Amino acid sequence: MSKRLSFASALSALGLCATIMPANADAISRSASFSFPCNGTNQTIGFSLTLPGNPGGTPGGSLAQIIGASLSLFANPGGVQFVTLSTNDGAFNVVLAQLGQNTDLTTTIFSGLGIDRSVSSFQSATVPIAAAPGGPAPFAVTGNCTGGAGVPPVQGTVVIWFLF
Repeated sequence: MSKRLSFASALSALGLCATIMPANADAISRSASFSFPCNGTNQTIGFSLTLPGNPGGTPGGSLAQIIGASLSLFANPGGVQFVTLSTNDGAFNVVLAQLGQNTDLTTTIFSGLGIDRSVSSFQSATVPIAAAPGGPAPFAVTGNCTGGAGVPPVQGTVVIWFLF
């Protein structure tokens, strides 16, 4: 029940974020699947998501703005220790979502505004990631699952929402 409630709350927050974005902003999502073996060692899977046009509306499309992320496991053999989704662009490397033992779904929404005291104004509370115009944005999933021969791999899906 609490998983459904947190997922519904996250979707509501995403909807609220969509209502407070500028009129010329769009929110899009990209998804990817991953798999790693249950052999007791940390596994890192790198992947890229192709973004349209000009990420974040910046000249040259150098930064995309992430407003949320979801990490879910659809095949969990029971020995998962942790799974972490993070940016992997070499500049920011921010953790977007994380799962622990006995957890198969998490959703994180970076919505709203933050106060930047150095300029006394509100700033967007999004996560930046470096990406070329119309090019790929790099991400990584890192995880560990205990097991041995014959234990099926961990499999999951990530969904990342961007502000354009």
